[in-house]
Amino acid sequence: MRRCRRCGTTFAHGNATECTICIRQRSTPPDVPPDFWYYEGFREPFASKHIGRLIRAYRHHPRHYGVLPQHLVGEWLGLTQAQLSRIETGSRTTDLTRLTAWASALGVPAGRLWFAAAAEPRHGSHAPEQSTTISMRDTVEVTIRTPPEGSDDVRRSEFLAVAGGTLAGLLAPPLVHGWREEQPAGLPPLDEELLIQLRVQNEGFRWRDRQEGARQLLPHTSRYAHRVTHFWRATPYEHPLRAALGQLAADACHLVAYQTFDQGDRVQAGEWYRSAAELAAHSADQGMYVFAMCGVSYMHARQGRDDLAFNVLRQLAGLRLAPAERCHVFAYEAYAHAAGNSRDAAVRALDTSRTLAESATTDAPSPWYGLPDSTWVDRQSANVLARFGDPAALTLLAQLSATTPSVFQRYQVTLLSTLGLAHAKAGNVEAATHNLTEALLKNRHTQSAEKANIALEARRALPSATAPVRELDEVFHAAGIGGRISG
Repeated sequence: MRRCRRCGTTFAHGNATECTICIRQRSTPPDVPPDFWYYEGFREPFASKHIGRLIRAYRHHPRHYGVLPQHLVGEWLGLTQAQLSRIETGSRTTDLTRLTAWASALGVPAGRLWFAAAAEPRHGSHAPEQSTTISMRDTVEVTIRTPPEGSDDVRRSEFLAVAGGTLAGLLAPPLVHGWREEQPAGLPPLDEELLIQLRVQNEGFRWRDRQEGARQLLPHTSRYAHRVTHFWRATPYEHPLRAALGQLAADACHLVAYQTFDQGDRVQAGEWYRSAAELAAHSADQGMYVFAMCGVSYMHARQGRDDLAFNVLRQLAGLRLAPAERCHVFAYEAYAHAAGNSRDAAVRALDTSRTLAESATTDAPSPWYGLPDSTWVDRQSANVLARFGDPAALTLLAQLSATTPSVFQRYQVTLLSTLGLAHAKAGNVEAATHNLTEALLKNRHTQSAEKANIALEARRALPSATAPVRELDEVFHAAGIGGRISG
């Protein structure tokens, strides 16, 4: 966990070295990390060679954790607030002396400048003259215009702005930033017919995932997600279907995130969830963005880091969320409460999530799962309450078991392992051992590492000196995970 190097304030995440308060008390600009200058907001100022717009983008950079006021940046540059305002909104400045002085003061890398007498980076700056690893095509778009109040574009613009700041507050840079730049050969033309084919491919992977589990499918889905994302990166910004392609790439990355989690790698799953969020932000897909960010929060909760889980969810506070999106947020807030062992708070969050699900009449709480209305909330409630040994979890799990098709084999394992956990936490030894035995036997096919983790959590809540538990231990050993029972 990082702290402000001046006052010690803790950051949620990210590469900032000073908090906003300390930055505003400085007499000179702060040092910034190397990828600072590859923020999407700088793309237009560099292209138009407009120093004023570059300064404005600098002030609005999400790494500052807040917009820097004109009077402060003006002081750093030897300007008044009024002078800086005119420079930002007026015509291009061509005076080489002033261009050099202002760029040097802010620490703009020489390799990014458009004028001949490139300034040296200011003393203490760690920004390189050029970058070979990060492309401006990879950063989150947060440059916004000011459309009429209340229009759809207002909501989209607000989303893009908040999304940029939120991603900057996570474990930056997101995974997509780190992918090697590739130019795929032989790309087909991007048209509506191709988008339909890609949507069908996404849905086909999801259907097979529900039936077969992730173990055998993950290498194929991850390769597919990489290819679609590289296709999106290679598509020109001005292409009318680029955003739709980005949404499909986000959806593919989200599936890989869940499958990676299912195979037991929660850290890498968090990276894939952040990749999905980044692509959704690029493509103005707020629903997927919120859902992916909830996935990031969930990975922290599953690792017992309720503080980090809450930090991620709080960064969505600036968005105007639809009922279905708020339904997601409160459900994953319940997981964060459960990670902190706060049962009552978790129940309240689940109750709110269920109320929102009932009011989401135009969209399902989770299109990803393909489940309508409050059924999705029931699944999350069962998972959360089982960890407390709450009898309500048993009722919910029985209802879900009765309505879940047997073809969804992995979820059958989920139901059985979660039932085993609920019984184990409630002290029902025989019922727990029965459900866990069934779960482990069914998991031979789906090979879900995460479901095995749930079964192990349940086993550790059981006493060892009973015959049913000793028999269960033999099943654990036969599954190859008996050595992990002791934790």
